[in-house]
Amino acid sequence: MPPGKKRQGEGASTAQRPKCRRGGLGGRHAPAIETSDPGTPLPNDDDDHHHRHQEEEEDHQCLELKENEELSLEGVARVRVSEGCLLVGGYLLAPDKGSVTLCGNVSVGWPLRCRPVFRGEYKGPGRPERCVVSLEDVGRDRVSGIAYTPGSTSRSTYQHRVLKAGGAGSSPSSSSSPGGWGDCLKEVAAELSEGCETSESLADFTALVCGPKNAGKSTFCRELVNTLLNSNPVVAYLETDCGQPEFSPPGSVSLTFVASPIAGPPFMHPRKPERACFVGDTTPKSDPVLYFNSVVHLMDWYAAHGLGALRSRNLAPLVVNTPGWVKGLGFEILDRMVRQIQPKHVVQLCTNTGKDLPREQADWRGLGLSLYYPPAHEHNAPSGVSAVDMRSLMWLSFCHQCAGTGTPMDLSATTQELFSQAASSLCGCLPYRVNLDLLKVVSASTFEFPSRMLPGVLNGSLVGLAEGSGGGEDEDSGATTCYPFVGFGLVRSVDPGSGDIFVLTNAKLADLRRVGALVLGSVQLPQQLLQNEAYQSPYVAQGTLTGDGIGAGVIKGRNNMRRGRLST
Repeated sequence: MPPGKKRQGEGASTAQRPKCRRGGLGGRHAPAIETSDPGTPLPNDDDDHHHRHQEEEEDHQCLELKENEELSLEGVARVRVSEGCLLVGGYLLAPDKGSVTLCGNVSVGWPLRCRPVFRGEYKGPGRPERCVVSLEDVGRDRVSGIAYTPGSTSRSTYQHRVLKAGGAGSSPSSSSSPGGWGDCLKEVAAELSEGCETSESLADFTALVCGPKNAGKSTFCRELVNTLLNSNPVVAYLETDCGQPEFSPPGSVSLTFVASPIAGPPFMHPRKPERACFVGDTTPKSDPVLYFNSVVHLMDWYAAHGLGALRSRNLAPLVVNTPGWVKGLGFEILDRMVRQIQPKHVVQLCTNTGKDLPREQADWRGLGLSLYYPPAHEHNAPSGVSAVDMRSLMWLSFCHQCAGTGTPMDLSATTQELFSQAASSLCGCLPYRVNLDLLKVVSASTFEFPSRMLPGVLNGSLVGLAEGSGGGEDEDSGATTCYPFVGFGLVRSVDPGSGDIFVLTNAKLADLRRVGALVLGSVQLPQQLLQNEAYQSPYVAQGTLTGDGIGAGVIKGRNNMRRGRLST
């Protein structure tokens, strides 16, 4: 945690309390929270646009894309098509669609390139012969709530280039579906859209995407969601990959309603889920039962409350993304998920290697499901950008959401500078204050600790802000089955004398009123957010073994290895 300026010792300090204002949490038995009021609504895009009206002519750029050209974007831009049609990762942006916020970041392997669609290819109304696009700076993204600034080295929040399709700097799959996916995407999207109109069974308009690690499952899901948005106002996205989520920090599974196209790296387009469950780890291996129960809870919730949440007569098509753990126990969990959800369409991305799902066991056609086997499409991330790095960037976005518009993300800064700025912004945020006597504290794992150790365990930890008493219960056994929660919280510091804890969160005040418990897991902030030149966490040790050191990590089981047997 970044609890404040440099200080000695490991104990929680009570000498300096942040200035706070009173709020409420937990309904009638609400703990007394003191807050800088991070739940105060941020200024909306219309207000931001109004204040920038005088600079609009400078920020606003128009360009015409011709045949065999594509638009390359780096940074964040608000894009509008005034004439013609633009294809963005499967989504057709036309004049009647208004403006959308698009982002790209080449440094982490997520370039954004989109191309015009003309009358020979366009199947919708009209016969577009020109494609005129306008680009505008983004002061704050209305979906994620993250504020942006061009920084000192640029005048804009984006940079753009017009490239020749297939030429230098372009890639064949950058503005269209990767090879072998086009027909599959169109067929699945058409079936799901038809199912929404003709069937009342949720399974008939549900598609599940599975495959080994780094096969392109998230990319396929994005393309499918964007394609569905061409004919559906909203698409439901069930994220069951707790290690590489699309819209939220790692350590949870979530259900998100998507109403605008998905483009760019996940840390640049976080979205608030409609419903989420805390699992407390980046892999289902730590607690497969809790993980599976959480997924089932989200499916049941969507079936029971989806219409009310969508305010619609029909449920939206549902796309389910799954983790890449498809061997051994991982496949057993996936098999149970398929049999529980029973999606009408199952897409298995294939590498044609031993990493793929076992074809015989994964043949679910006996359940009446339609199976598709498109080729895997490996995401070509730059050298040195790992899954751990992408998770760290998601926590970077979380920190900027906690800070609000007061600390915009500097798009001209280096990655190291971004983390340093985020660490400073966390130290400057005014937290909520809540007394531990008015909250239940539970652990997502089976680990138990004495109550006297609670302040030390909580201090500097990431927790799930769970609803009610801390989780759903089994009707027969009374055991906790899952932990529905409203968001993550960072315990900034603990006052062991009064029992007060100070929590930073990106959750809104209205959602915090439903919180009744803190759930501990094993998710942690990346070390880059725990220290910088001005601030140092007392829990950061230098010169010790890291997770890559010998003996520093948990011993992993190798149950997949065949061992020799003793002969008698």
